[in-house]
Amino acid sequence: PLVPGTAQASTPVILDDITNPDEPWFEHHKQFIDQGADFFKQDGSNQVLEHPDRMWGNGMCDAEMHNLYPLLYSRQMYEGFKEYTNRRPLIFTPDGWAGLQRYSGTWAGDTGGGPKSLIASLNLAFTGHTYTTCDMSITSAEGIHFGFLQPWSQVNSFGTWDHPWLLGDKLTNTFRYYDHLRYSLLPYLYSYAYEAYKTGLPILRPMALEYQEDSNTYSLLNQYLLGREILVGAFTNKVYLPAGRWIDYWCGDEYEGPGNIECAYPDNRGGLLFVRAGAIIPMLEPMDYIGQRPWDRIILNIYEGEDSDFTLYEDDGISFGYEHGESAITTIRTIRKDREAFIDIAKRNGRYRDMPENRDFVINIRTAHQPERILESGMELAGTESWSYDPGRRLLSINAKDCANGKHITIKYAEE
Repeated sequence: PLVPGTAQASTPVILDDITNPDEPWFEHHKQFIDQGADFFKQDGSNQVLEHPDRMWGNGMCDAEMHNLYPLLYSRQMYEGFKEYTNRRPLIFTPDGWAGLQRYSGTWAGDTGGGPKSLIASLNLAFTGHTYTTCDMSITSAEGIHFGFLQPWSQVNSFGTWDHPWLLGDKLTNTFRYYDHLRYSLLPYLYSYAYEAYKTGLPILRPMALEYQEDSNTYSLLNQYLLGREILVGAFTNKVYLPAGRWIDYWCGDEYEGPGNIECAYPDNRGGLLFVRAGAIIPMLEPMDYIGQRPWDRIILNIYEGEDSDFTLYEDDGISFGYEHGESAITTIRTIRKDREAFIDIAKRNGRYRDMPENRDFVINIRTAHQPERILESGMELAGTESWSYDPGRRLLSINAKDCANGKHITIKYAEE
């Protein structure tokens, strides 16, 4: 290797003079972890540069190690942090090779937070890579929309003043809205993270991955699914809707697929957002940070449609106890039959450290049908504190308390 910008630029530098060959790279990070650092960003830098004059310690030349080195680098960071802290590592990198998803998340490198970054995430999704993101572009509502609706989100201000409180009132409010929306979606996103862990299916899904029989999805580069229930349009006002009924998240308008549509989104939002009819989306009240409040009250947003189910997953979010069964799942099912609808919340199965002992659900059902009676495990619910219906918003809200051991809700609709 050469040292550019010096009088000795043509003089080789022995690598052993600037590294400690007997010390694993992770050892360098322990001092920062001891000071409270939890998150490490591994810049591309020398990971991807050619080093034709380098001989590696394992006897390989640079050509042999070029693709292997980024993989081993992330593996060492992952295993080193795990062994040193007994906590889950949080590292991300723009470089890697097959198998990287076991150790590190990725960001799209120095490509900004626009359409190019989305294409990178779509490509990575097809390789089984789950935790993808970009350097969020917060100087436009479109960049904020895309940046927050990804498997994970980050704002990179290493060389610019990309701070939301410097954006002016309008963009700051947009940033705040999406920030709250993302934290509200944590139970939904975390459940899909568990599915990715078990199956390899990514959280951010190209349309062609979910709708493989529909050739119209094969070339879609400005939209994707976040989980299975939410369709995100990014940097466009046109999307293709696969077969089925889809609800505009912003205004409640309904569309029937398959087909292309063009529509507007609110001035204080940054893109199109749709929900699949029949979807069950568990959410929280907005939080400022993870752990601010326990997950003892879940908001179930149910979009009336075909019979559906959702598996809500939870664990302590910190340790590796989940590898040994320290976790819990709750299965939620909806069934519609004639003038009745049934919501079955199964008994929570499992246990983990600091798990909330009780669990309440606020069930919000998007329906145009006027309810007549609500029964909870056979007992009729009465009073506005138990349930209410707003015909203008087409929203039925039910307060279901003490659901850790399960709950069965029956909705009887009035004749139309």
